[in-house]
Amino acid sequence: MGEKINLKVLPDNCNIKVEAGSKIIDVLNENNISVESTCAKKGKCGKCKVKVLEGKISNITENEKKLLSEKEINEKIVLACERRIFGDITIKIIDKNKDIVEKGKIIKSNENINTIVEKIYLELPLPSLEDQRSDVKRILDYLKIKHKRNYKFDINLIPKLQEILLENYYKVTATILNDEIIKIQGNNHENQNYGIAIDIGTTTVAAYLINLVNGEIIDAKSNLNEQKKYGADVISRINYSTENNKNKEELKNEISITIDKIAEKLITNNKINKENISIISIVGNTTMSHLLMGASVNGIARAPFNSVFSDEIFGKLNLLNLHSLEKNTRFILLPNIGGYVGSDTLGAIISSDMKNMKGNILLIDIGTNCELALKTDKEILVCSTAAGPAFEGANMKYGMRASDGAIYSCEIDLENDINIKTIENKENPVGICGSGYINLISCLVEKNIILPQGRIVKPQKLEEYVSKKIKERINKDGKSYEIVLSNDKNNKKISIVQQDIANLQLAKAAVRAGIELLMREGKVEKLDKILIAGAFGSNLDIDNIKKIKMIPNIENKKVQIIGNAAGSGAIQILLYKNKYDSMKKLTDNIKHVELANHKDFNKIFTNCLML
Repeated sequence: MGEKINLKVLPDNCNIKVEAGSKIIDVLNENNISVESTCAKKGKCGKCKVKVLEGKISNITENEKKLLSEKEINEKIVLACERRIFGDITIKIIDKNKDIVEKGKIIKSNENINTIVEKIYLELPLPSLEDQRSDVKRILDYLKIKHKRNYKFDINLIPKLQEILLENYYKVTATILNDEIIKIQGNNHENQNYGIAIDIGTTTVAAYLINLVNGEIIDAKSNLNEQKKYGADVISRINYSTENNKNKEELKNEISITIDKIAEKLITNNKINKENISIISIVGNTTMSHLLMGASVNGIARAPFNSVFSDEIFGKLNLLNLHSLEKNTRFILLPNIGGYVGSDTLGAIISSDMKNMKGNILLIDIGTNCELALKTDKEILVCSTAAGPAFEGANMKYGMRASDGAIYSCEIDLENDINIKTIENKENPVGICGSGYINLISCLVEKNIILPQGRIVKPQKLEEYVSKKIKERINKDGKSYEIVLSNDKNNKKISIVQQDIANLQLAKAAVRAGIELLMREGKVEKLDKILIAGAFGSNLDIDNIKKIKMIPNIENKKVQIIGNAAGSGAIQILLYKNKYDSMKKLTDNIKHVELANHKDFNKIFTNCLML
C-alpha cells in the first residue's frame, strides 16, 4: 500500500483517502462521483474537467494543451483523466451532472388494461384439526376454486410464509405472474400494484413508474448512463469490456448504479412502498442488454456478430445487483432482434403499432446507435447503424446534452448577423446540444457559409452582401476555420469547428445509408410515413434534417415525431398481456439486415456524406 493522502471534492464536500499517484478520474469513478467523460479515460474528449483549488498534482499534458483553452489552464482547470495526485488536494467538479430531461413523450394505447401481473386478495380458511392442509396447499386450493386455474408457488416465499399468514389471520394478498405466486403480503394490497419500465440507452437511462391497476404513468425520471465514463458509444464500451473480466464487471456495476439512482427517486418522491413494486420491464440495445446481465460482448464485437442470448430474459432482481428494490421482485428483459438491433427497437415497433399501419412505414430511433425498422406489405426489416456520439454532442468541441444554456438553433440574416437561440433563453450560452448542431449546420449550408462538401467558406470568399459581422465570426482554427457563435464577457468562446461538421456528416451519412439499404432490401421506392423516435429525434426540426439529406424527401405531414417509443414499448408490455403474449411471435417474424458486410454499404455511405 502506498502513502495515503486526502482528496476533497466539491460541491459534494466529500473527503476521500487515496494513494499518492492515483489518477483523479479513477478515484472519482471508484467513489461513484460523476464527471463527464466519453473517451474511456484516453484524454481525447476533453469533457472530464475539474478545477484544482489547492494541492499538488502532476504536470500539464500534451492532450490538455490541445483540449483546454489558455483561460482554462490559467484558472487551474485540468482533465481528470490526465492528472495524478501527489499531495493533499481540493478539487471542484465542473458542470456537475444533474437529472436530465426525459427521453421524449410516451405513446399511449387505447386498449383496456390487462396487466401481466395481478394481485388477488385472499381470505383463507384458518387451519384446524379438521383442515390440516399445508399453508402452500391452502393458498393454491383457494385460488384454484376461485379462479379455475392451477397456480405454482415460488419456493423462496416459504421461509416467511407462515409468519405472514399468522400475523394477518390468514388474510393476505398474492401477487401472480404467469400463473406463479411470486409474493405474499399481509392484508389487502390489490390496489397497490406498481411496475417500473426502464429504457437503457447508451447515453441516457429513463424509467417510468406505472400504476398497474389503472395504467397511469405516475412519474418519469432519467439520468446519464454511468457507463459513459468508459466511452460514449457501444464500440468504446465493447472494447473496454473485452479487455478483462474486471472491466466487464465495472460496466455491469455502473448500469446497476444508474438504475438504482432512478428507481430510488421514483419510489421516494411518490411515497411508494418498494414491496408494492411487482415487476420491472427493461429494453435496451444488444450491447446494453449484455452489459446489464454481465454477459460477454466478445461475439458482438466482430463478425458474425453473434450474441450470448437473444430471447426474453425473465428472472429476479438479485441477478442485476439492484439494491433499490426487493431482490425477489421480477424483471423482464425484452428479446433482442439480431446483431446490434436490440429490445429497444422491438419496444418501439410494439408501441408504434407500425405493423398494423398501411403502406411502407419507416421507423428511425435516433441516438448514439441508430436503429431502423421498415414495415412493408410483406414483412418488417430492421438494421442498426453506428451513428456515433455526434447526435448527443459528445465528440463535438463544444457539445453538451440538451440542458439550460445549450444552443439549439439560430436565425441567419446575411446582411446583419447570426442570432443564436439557447434552451431556456439563457443570455450566456454554455455549449451546443446535438440537435443544435443539425439545426445550425443546416442553416449555415443553406446560406452557403458551409459548402455541401462540409467545408467552412473562408471569410474573404463569401459573397459581398454577407455582413462584416458574419465574416468576422469565421476565424482561423489551426489549418482550418471555425464559426464563432458566442464570445461573451467572460471570454467563453463557443464555435463550430471543421471537425464538428465532419463528425456530423459521418453520423447523418450512417443513418441515410442505412435507410437506403433497408429500402433496397425491402424493394421499396417510396415511403408513406416516417416515424422518428428517441430523445434526439424529439428535438429535431423536420425541415433541417431534410435539408442535410438525413431522411428521404417526403412531405412534412408524413413525418411523425413519436418520442420515446422504446420506453413506451417497455410500458405497454407490462400493461397489455396480449402484447406480452404475442412478443415472441412478432420477434421471430422480423428480418434482421446486417449492414457491416453489405457489398454496397461503403459506396452508399460515401454518397450520403454530402450536406
